[in-house]
Amino acid sequence: MQKFRLEDLKDAVPIAEGGQKRVYSGFLPEYGQVVFKQCPFESMTSLERLRREVDALSTISSPYFPKQFQFNIFITEKQFESIEEYIPGQTLRSQMK
Repeated sequence: MQKFRLEDLKDAVPIAEGGQKRVYSGFLPEYGQVVFKQCPFESMTSLERLRREVDALSTISSPYFPKQFQFNIFITEKQFESIEEYIPGQTLRSQMK
């Protein structure tokens, strides 16, 4: 499995960054407007929790939850990346402030 290249994301705009997490919005011809996330994971336990969450979200068809287009895990680097549907509007974190 090959890592996604940020250069492939057209009109990439950072929308969140913290610690080692990076989140961008941009455009991919095969999916349209997307969100690209790169994050480390700390342990296999946290990775399994994350995988269960992604699997659960993949079964939900709702305008309130993004569709998961890709979810890649790189065990040796202890990192995952995902490409998901972009849902316009404010983030949950900004709504809670």
